Amino acid sequence: MSGHTLQTTYNSIYAQNYGHFVGFAQGNRDLVHKVYLNIYNNFQTANFTGKTENEILEKIYGYCKMSIWNTFLTEQRLKKHSVAPDECMHQLEYILQREEARNEDDRTETQQLEYITMKLFEYLKKNYTESEQYVFRCYFLYDKDKRLTYAQLSKLSGYSISKVCGIVQRIKTDLRKNLINYINND
Repeated sequence: MSGHTLQTTYNSIYAQNYGHFVGFAQGNRDLVHKVYLNIYNNFQTANFTGKTENEILEKIYGYCKMSIWNTFLTEQRLKKHSVAPDECMHQLEYILQREEARNEDDRTETQQLEYITMKLFEYLKKNYTESEQYVFRCYFLYDKDKRLTYAQLSKLSGYSISKVCGIVQRIKTDLRKNLINYINND
């Protein structure tokens, strides 16, 4: 069949099966018309071959139904992800305010931690010798997931394991008892 004959055949198939196509599209005539125009405009690139004319007619009919189905699915997928700005302004504003509050909370927490850490080292400086401060700082500042063992801390500081253990335990106990009072009274 020539291109003109195929277009004429396509038009007659669409006209004969229009009611069926509308039913297949669940009554959505706009969808059927849109698919008709898309196929008609792109008919030069479509290639329908078959041994008999009925086989070609069946392929065009099947192609029309598949095009209606695929266009429907595409429209449904696009509807899911498209939101009009007016519909979501309240939600967007809420999310932005919540994110800003979370950022403010994070900043406040960071500032509090910095202040407490500053006061902790100030307390250590005031109440402990430099060597004791050094042992505790190595213990305290080292990566929290990979804390130094007392044996490693002993090698690092040059003190015995029992002395390192005693320094760390004594300072931790002292801090638990007195650091909050020190910060509050300052």
